Amino acid sequence: MARIPLVASVNAYSPMAAMLGSSKASISVPLDEFRHSVTEFRAQVGIGTPPQYFDVIMDTGSSDFWVVSSKCDSDSCKQATNAYNDELSSTYQDQDASSPPLEYADGTSMSGTLAIDNVSFAGLNVSSVLFTQATNYSTPGDPTDYDGIIGLGIPAPSQPLPSESSTGDDSDADPSSENITGSLLRRLTTEALIQSPLVGYYIAPGDRSGAITLGAYDSSCTADPTVGPLWLDVPQPSGGSWAVPLAAVQVGDAVFATADGESTMAIFDTGTAFGLLPPDVLDAMAAAIPSAKKTPLPASPPSSSGPPAAAASYVYVVDCIAAGALDAPALQLMLPGGASLRLSAAEYVVSVALETCVVGFLPDSAGLLQGGSLLLGNTFLKRFYTVFDAGAARVGFALARGRVGDAIVPATVTGVGGSTASGAIVSAQPHRTGLLIAAVAWGAVAVATTLLSLL
Repeated sequence: MARIPLVASVNAYSPMAAMLGSSKASISVPLDEFRHSVTEFRAQVGIGTPPQYFDVIMDTGSSDFWVVSSKCDSDSCKQATNAYNDELSSTYQDQDASSPPLEYADGTSMSGTLAIDNVSFAGLNVSSVLFTQATNYSTPGDPTDYDGIIGLGIPAPSQPLPSESSTGDDSDADPSSENITGSLLRRLTTEALIQSPLVGYYIAPGDRSGAITLGAYDSSCTADPTVGPLWLDVPQPSGGSWAVPLAAVQVGDAVFATADGESTMAIFDTGTAFGLLPPDVLDAMAAAIPSAKKTPLPASPPSSSGPPAAAASYVYVVDCIAAGALDAPALQLMLPGGASLRLSAAEYVVSVALETCVVGFLPDSAGLLQGGSLLLGNTFLKRFYTVFDAGAARVGFALARGRVGDAIVPATVTGVGGSTASGAIVSAQPHRTGLLIAAVAWGAVAVATTLLSLL
């Protein structure tokens, strides 16, 4: 098992030489929190020979591995801290193929060319890994925060192993036709660098440190090592989102049931600081907080393609010390199997400035998520030690070490068909069909900047 500690810091990241350990059984590498963000982490990886180092998001919400290229001359690329220069690597292999363009929900866009090179991180060295060097890149955020993304989205069951081989001589393959979802995770597994295609995610109390575990379940990250995780099947792995079905969503006594003919899903995404909720669910949470104030967010520049730029139109500002702020109702995900996952207000109220907090979710104002589905990032995931098991197409949850209270509780809504519920039933409003398979590296940057300018 490889273990990667998460270290939140506003200082420069620790150099590669500061890695702890070098064996396959226990390996660690620092991750830093973005300098201008909240609960958003980045890792350092090396690409090429000799290695060129990059800060990347280790992201279960996306399916692609890319870094900024030195061949990119956009404004965002020019501001990026690090850029991959293939001319400086003796192990670079030109693929003479373009990768599909990506459009992220925060307005970030990327396209580029496929490449193969050696990758190193956490003391591991993986030869001939397929990735994209971004030759066109634009982001409304701060380009200095990260240099790329390593996608750990769930591979489709029928997806073949990536075409790149350990020798890189698969000349008959067409890299442009390859789905490189989970490529690095699969390579780590097939080359026996980790035990299984499993990623564990832990954020320590205080939200300033934690760990990513690769290859095995780490019970030391749980509040009770004698209790195993609650496993939820991912019913239709599609080479992207880790999504599980919900029976309903509950806020206090209000239960938001799935609309007829629609499938409400919970998507779990380590690359997202906040998350997206249906506006009616978010509004119900904020209504129970006396000091909550709906604050408009600035619109992003119009996007030329893909989802609307203004995915979220407002955020709820909360007085951190106001009476009742932390007595707001819990958010519960009601699962078809009869259990529920519970997040308390103490964890979803997030500090962004002195005495100023926000509800750590944003509204799905543009209706990007189908059927009232939820996109849940680190605001939610910090409550749990979350385990993404690509081999069995499932995701597991256990109360994280250092967290208290009932994280996994008996459901007040049971299953589908003949289900019963306590509290008021509120029908989910119709939502436009939209699939988010990419990371939503949400603008805790934009949120904090906007709030500070308004206060």
